[in-house]
Amino acid sequence: MGQAGPGSGAIYWDRAWSGPKNGPKILSKPDADKNTKTRARPDPALVELYWSNAVDRFKLQPRVKKSFRELFKCYKDVLYHFIFMVVPLITVSFPVLDWVGIRTGFPLPTKWEVINQLIVYYLVEDNTNYWIHRFLHGEWGYEKIHYMHHECNTPIGFAAPYAHWAEILILGIPTFLGPAMVPCHMTTLWLWSYLRQVEAIEIHSE
Repeated sequence: MGQAGPGSGAIYWDRAWSGPKNGPKILSKPDADKNTKTRARPDPALVELYWSNAVDRFKLQPRVKKSFRELFKCYKDVLYHFIFMVVPLITVSFPVLDWVGIRTGFPLPTKWEVINQLIVYYLVEDNTNYWIHRFLHGEWGYEKIHYMHHECNTPIGFAAPYAHWAEILILGIPTFLGPAMVPCHMTTLWLWSYLRQVEAIEIHSE
């Protein structure tokens, strides 16, 4: 039996990316069975709102509670900003991503290319985010913009994006500044965006 040669892993991921019809497989429509399973999963927001007592033992601060009205306002405002601001920004971002050099073709990035780029992105984001956040905690920045983020002080993941629309725009700069300075593949950008969201949710869930 023959053994896989060097680079076989990269070839596998290239094929997985292209899919059976030479289009991004990861963007293809899932089959009906997967769709059904996805819809059957309970929404975390509903679990928090209706079955809070059932998940208290998994919380770091189980005694910290918010009323239904306060939690619903948090979820409602976050969804409003995502639908009417984040989605339009994503829609118009493709020409900008192409302009700064984000690529979608082959070959896919190597493991070390992704790791090195992520290190740069974390350094750029952490430094830039620190100074912007410091500005937002100044008198003008807090009174005009950042106050809204601190309205929801319960340790829940949804508190991460709960903010003034201007803050969402401003704090998007550190996240995309790194990829703009050191362009990457679209898959790396997706991974970076995912890691940033996980980090933000983890920080606001303590």
